[in-house]
Amino acid sequence: MKRLVLWTCFAALACAAPNQRDAVPIPVAGVIEGFWGPPWSHDDRLAMLDFMGDVGLTDYVYAPKDDPYHRLRWRDPYPPDRLAQLGALVAAADDADVHFHFAISPGVSMAYSDTADYRILRDKLAAVAALGVSRFAFFVDDVPPNLDHDADRTRYDDLAAAHADIANRLAADLRAEGATLSVTPTTYTDAWGDPVYADRLGALLDPEIPLFWTGSDVVSATIDADEAARWEQRFGRKVLIWDNYPVNDFARWRPFLGPFDGRGAYLGSAIAGLIANPMNEAHASMLPLATLAAYARDPGTYDPAVAISDAAAMLYGPDAAPLVLTLVGVWGSYAHEPGPFETLFLPGHPIDSAAVATNLATATETLDALQPLTADRPRLAGLVADLEPLAARTAARWQEILDDPHYLARDGVVRYDPAIDRLPVPTATETPGDDDPALAWRPLTHPTARAPVRAALVAVGDTLHVVVDVPVRTGAVLSDLQIGDGDHIALVVQGDDVTDRQHVDPPDVVLLFPAPTGDATPAWRASVQDYTGMVAKYVADNRGMTYGEFHVGTFGVAASPAQTAGVRYATRRTRRGYRATIAVPVGASLPRVSLTVTTSEDGRRPTYGLASRNYPTNPATFVTLVAEDP
Repeated sequence: MKRLVLWTCFAALACAAPNQRDAVPIPVAGVIEGFWGPPWSHDDRLAMLDFMGDVGLTDYVYAPKDDPYHRLRWRDPYPPDRLAQLGALVAAADDADVHFHFAISPGVSMAYSDTADYRILRDKLAAVAALGVSRFAFFVDDVPPNLDHDADRTRYDDLAAAHADIANRLAADLRAEGATLSVTPTTYTDAWGDPVYADRLGALLDPEIPLFWTGSDVVSATIDADEAARWEQRFGRKVLIWDNYPVNDFARWRPFLGPFDGRGAYLGSAIAGLIANPMNEAHASMLPLATLAAYARDPGTYDPAVAISDAAAMLYGPDAAPLVLTLVGVWGSYAHEPGPFETLFLPGHPIDSAAVATNLATATETLDALQPLTADRPRLAGLVADLEPLAARTAARWQEILDDPHYLARDGVVRYDPAIDRLPVPTATETPGDDDPALAWRPLTHPTARAPVRAALVAVGDTLHVVVDVPVRTGAVLSDLQIGDGDHIALVVQGDDVTDRQHVDPPDVVLLFPAPTGDATPAWRASVQDYTGMVAKYVADNRGMTYGEFHVGTFGVAASPAQTAGVRYATRRTRRGYRATIAVPVGASLPRVSLTVTTSEDGRRPTYGLASRNYPTNPATFVTLVAEDP
């Protein structure tokens, strides 16, 4: 028996409820492979399960977002080779005394009222159950926040009723077979989502079904017993914490090597368990996860500094531990902290050249020093193999910045210079037509796509007129929340009271204009986007971000009539594509804007931008419009 401590409360939730001020062990402590991006390899998972058994982590949840059979192709059976790999994982988990949970995430496309879809879901789980799995999870996180199917809207009052219906039926069916179910809801944090949905789901859901919650944010700096107790009231059951540490799918350039911290000494008394979402780098994740095991065993006396030191020595050997701790010194900051390299990847903040160079040299030299020690130490070899590409990527990014004319160096500080994207906008006394020969066309940019998408901007009085020429045959044209998932134009108008230019702050208005269908100009949509916490960093660093349904529905609210008064939109078909004209009242002075056009080309969906650096949700890279006298 490898496990240091064996807890079984996750499956049955039958643990006695201690006083909410007792410093008691966490009843369940484990790992959920639930991140976006490249999933772990089969060998990574086997190594992780072996590690979990050694340190006493109790539960592993299989839920990689980019396993197509878990999410996008959830209806399709696993191919025989993939099913065999799952079977090998189940056996390895059993050998390590780790509970194996299989999660499925059908919410992107499932029709909840469709008996055929439910049957497919049951068949999919039955195939996994035949491998020896008796713990399942139904995930509806990061899915459309509304009912998409007409039949669902007819049958259910709201999304919570649909999710509760499926989960209750599924739990009852599984219970009859001796299996259990847990659920990750669509609203799983205080930071965003619909609190009414969370309240309704808690009231409608079978009280024996555990619900996941990530804390006050998607990546929470702190989680304590009082917060957990508040969500226990909301959900009507003790929460299972989905702890988004040390996950780095929102900052793929950055590992998180520091110890678990900010989790209260009394948390164990208020929750059903704590399951950590790790990094895409499995071996690098083991170091912080070992400190989770130490915290879970004794939250009352847990010391993060001692835990990380002990973990380094235990996993990699006493001789390698000082070098590993040096890497923790470079990459040991948390998501709510900037870290030594964040300014390289999020345009807008000044870069301390000396600090970047020193930290980069330390990381590279330490990895080189560890290399000779890896020969007979697979966990150390895995750690070094995981970190070397991240160090190389950071070095490449630093050189890219030094060579980039958008960045200016002075007195040891390098700053992104938004003034480069200053665009003179001609003024006129009359509204121009969309084929006016006087229009000053400007090509929109994309790193690889070559379609000559272009735009012309003209200021007439207090109104900004934007003409966009899209010489591409349109593909998907969608409506309402889904406009941003189809071919569309997005115009973001920055407000006057922005205090943090790292991300869009209200009242910055996002205007989404779909491509035309037939000869009619389709309805457009306006929203106000509010990004905070981890989400702000993710969108600020994402050059390809578009305003799709999840983006608008989760992080946005409908713009008020006052914010959209006077906005006009018209389109017409052209021989090769379409031309759009947009009019937006902007007041006496021109604003900073983001203008992007998403098209369909040869099976791809490139997004063209007015700015030379296309970060459509990072105002640090917006174009500054300057009125030009006629």
